[in-house]
Amino acid sequence: MSAAVTTHFRRRAGVRALAALVTLVGLTVPLAASASAAPAQDPPPTTAPTTAVASNALQGGEAIGDLAGCIQGSKRLAVVFLIDQSGSLGKSDPQNRRVDAARAALDSLVSLTEGRPEERARVDVTVAAFSNDYYPIRPWTKVTDTSRERLNRTLDGFRKRNQGTDTDFVNALSGARAALADRSAQLTADGSAEPCKAIVLFTDGQYDIGVRDDSNREELGNTKPYAPGVTLDDEAGAKAAEEAGRKALCQEGGLADGIRDDDITLLSVALTGTVTAQDQDLLAAVSTGSSGAVTCGRPTATPPGAYVSAADVDVLVARFDEVATRVAGGTVVPETQPVVLCGADACEGGTRTINVDESVRRFRVFALAGQPGMTVELTSPSATATVEQAGEVAVGSATATAHAIAGRGFSIDVARPENPADWTGTWTVVLHDPTGENVGKPVTFAHYLFTDIGIDFTEGKAPVIVRGEQVGLSASPVIPEALGAKLKSAKVVLRLDDPLTSESTTVDLAGPANGPYLAGFTAPLDYRSSSYQATLALEGTTESGAVVSARSAPRLITVQRPAGSIQLAPASLALPTLTGTGTTSADLIVLGGKQDGCVWFGPSRTVTSPDAAGELKVTYDGRAAVDEESCIPVEADATVIVPVEVSPTARATGAVRGVVEVHERTEGAQESVTDVPFRLDLAAGVDEARRMLLAVLLLLGGLLLPVLLLVLINAVTARFQDLDAVRGAVIPVRVDGKRMWRTDGGRMATLMFAPSDFTSLADAGDPRRFTFGGIVFRARPSRNPFGASLALAAPEGGAEKLKGGAGSRVELDLGLAGSWVFLLDPDRTRRAGRTGVAEGRIIAFVSEGDPAGQIGPMTDDVYARLPGTAAGLAGLVLQKRAPKAKKAKRGADAAGATEVDAVDGEDLAGSDAIPAEPVGSAEPLAEPEPAVDAEAPIPMGASVDEAIPMPSSSEPEPEPDPEPEPEPEPEPEPAGPVGFGGRPASVDPMSARPAADDTNPGDTDPDDTPPVGFTGGGAPG
Repeated sequence: MSAAVTTHFRRRAGVRALAALVTLVGLTVPLAASASAAPAQDPPPTTAPTTAVASNALQGGEAIGDLAGCIQGSKRLAVVFLIDQSGSLGKSDPQNRRVDAARAALDSLVSLTEGRPEERARVDVTVAAFSNDYYPIRPWTKVTDTSRERLNRTLDGFRKRNQGTDTDFVNALSGARAALADRSAQLTADGSAEPCKAIVLFTDGQYDIGVRDDSNREELGNTKPYAPGVTLDDEAGAKAAEEAGRKALCQEGGLADGIRDDDITLLSVALTGTVTAQDQDLLAAVSTGSSGAVTCGRPTATPPGAYVSAADVDVLVARFDEVATRVAGGTVVPETQPVVLCGADACEGGTRTINVDESVRRFRVFALAGQPGMTVELTSPSATATVEQAGEVAVGSATATAHAIAGRGFSIDVARPENPADWTGTWTVVLHDPTGENVGKPVTFAHYLFTDIGIDFTEGKAPVIVRGEQVGLSASPVIPEALGAKLKSAKVVLRLDDPLTSESTTVDLAGPANGPYLAGFTAPLDYRSSSYQATLALEGTTESGAVVSARSAPRLITVQRPAGSIQLAPASLALPTLTGTGTTSADLIVLGGKQDGCVWFGPSRTVTSPDAAGELKVTYDGRAAVDEESCIPVEADATVIVPVEVSPTARATGAVRGVVEVHERTEGAQESVTDVPFRLDLAAGVDEARRMLLAVLLLLGGLLLPVLLLVLINAVTARFQDLDAVRGAVIPVRVDGKRMWRTDGGRMATLMFAPSDFTSLADAGDPRRFTFGGIVFRARPSRNPFGASLALAAPEGGAEKLKGGAGSRVELDLGLAGSWVFLLDPDRTRRAGRTGVAEGRIIAFVSEGDPAGQIGPMTDDVYARLPGTAAGLAGLVLQKRAPKAKKAKRGADAAGATEVDAVDGEDLAGSDAIPAEPVGSAEPLAEPEPAVDAEAPIPMGASVDEAIPMPSSSEPEPEPDPEPEPEPEPEPEPAGPVGFGGRPASVDPMSARPAADDTNPGDTDPDDTPPVGFTGGGAPG
């Protein structure tokens, strides 16, 4: 047997091997990009752009291949979308290409969850912004075709997020790293496999710290955690902080190395041409290990991440489409010539042929034009069809499914039909421009084949590797008998990764086109790791010309000590997740050799661990590291179980990776050492012991004094946030089922908020009690000394009494920003006279300053909850007869005196109560007008403040019913307002209250949150 063996050093201490690591030998193909897409540090192109799925602008493409291999093995992926919102983006990214790139990345992630069951992956995404710090925007959400729209609304909100101060990569990446550690701990708590992890960073690429002044010092802080003692009062301090940040990122053992040690793939996207080469080199080095003259972290040969520097977002769109395709098992078919748009007729530059046979189960075409309007003509061996929009189209008996990409192109999947006459042979793809305006313009193009041909060790038997001994390697193609396909050519490579060092070895296997492929390999005698991570790769063509690319699932192969030695199992220790403090353990199995011997343990090594965990204590069979004098005896051919226990010093959340050093010796033989990796996840959990201790101390110290002290503290602290920092809006609305309109100005318009709707609450009252929008808000200390203070809101003058006191009040959080309340108008609701129609007002609150970033999440919540709340209150009102007319009285006997005027027995309205007047005109309202307000108000459901009419629907919005004519009898006196619905203010006004995802207890999604605090319900939870 002959083989070519190549050894090279890899980038990390093998952490990915512990999570079903890498699979690919690097695959590089040219990338479609326009001349303007070239990054600043690349030479200008001298030829027309190539159009495939990689680019010279992409650094670290191998890392994307490694990520694809990890996902193929684990079928789970957790991704943080980390998006720049700094003020510099106004100039560096005025067209919001980072948003387009993020949406394209999301499209690719959705495609990971589709296809055949064996091809699908579970993908969880969280979205965060960064400028001076890390700001979570959307909680972890399972990616599906359904959740994509909600996620896209969140991403669209970043079109207006460009007012932040600083571009602080240290704080941003630290926050993203912590978020992934927390998510991994949640997912592995029940013993599930660890997910692959990635951070996708969208930025203008320039690390920047701004000088603080009186306007922002209090809000942003005057120091950085990684630059102690450095203040940001002047330019010199800001520059010193930047230098400290670069050091924190790139020193050995710093943040970049921590991200890599946590098995996180960092994919950085710098969509700008205005940043200096030096700044681009920094971010590229953080991602890939080195760029230009900049090195970041420990030396690497294989990039740990990838970096895209391109003004043309199509480069990134194509690259992410490739990632999703490769994860699903697709083969990239390289393009060597540019692809352009044809006119009405086919042309050579816009035509591509694809050869398929029975071994190909489907193929995929990716085409992205510079402008909208492109159509794709598909011709099979028996039929022709044209793709003009997203959806399905029949090509003979085959089905082509098209997905829209960035509004300018398509990804099209064509599945193999049952009739081979409609499949086997040559397919033709022609790209047309029906308008004729862009004929000859370049198109980003790629196509992929998905085959049923695989590669594995012959008969599925992995080789037995023994240190210092040659082992025969044998691999064979895996071809289902029903296909009847044969290979014309094949190249097979085995990659062996040491999971604990930076070394990787590739072995070329040779043999006939259809196998078996053979080679020999000898592991070094001094090899210390307990295993190799083995992956086979096959590249070839079938006899009919179809391209084949196959990867085996990553396999951990145990490396044995020389014959007769003591052996160890398993090759890697996976300890259960530890919540809180205590100990978690796994068993190391020790198998005796030919002679009696013993084992002992050297000091354990921690590769990565959360700082908060403190020092990790590792014990073996209840003892610390054992020296040779007290080694554990192992008789010949006996089996000994050694529990390996790990205990953190303190509570923490994050990933722990380490190495157990095992020494063995048998009689008459020399000592040998083996490094066995271990891994576990930590979850801080709730410190119940500390809570109980505090309760006991309070009891021992006497009950009365602590209780009185708590009551006093609650009374003093029962205050709203400073009203000078809050703005409120009162919007008259009409709700008809799921449809909602504003009814101010004597006309009906789509329900939306504009920044100009909000006015200051500075003069509304004091922090304990104020009146706004016909509602009295009062801060009340909890009657439970251990309970939190809360806010009570009730209609001014009282509410019409309904069954069970419904609608009389609602409990809110004292932090008003982000909360809203609905006040029903009973008279107008009765006059509407139809079930499901409700009239009233929305009272909403945001923080002082630009409300744009706060309106989106709040309006999403209103849109989700208001229809149900309004319908419930309207139903109660319609069941009750309208109050009879009364003569006007003064003071407490005024209209509404029979209503609920108090909360928990206390007078809320007071003697100066004024009955609330119905809002809006009594005349029939005008028909809905399609035009939006000239102020560009924020539509309901938009993430921030883009003027998009909501709710979106493919059906035209029905016209509202006109108000019914008044009854001939005298109009009764207006009743007091009724009804509350709303949401309590959350801790973060930028996000709605999360709720459990019923598909996974660990998931949260604010769009699925059940109503809380409606119609006089319980306190906000």
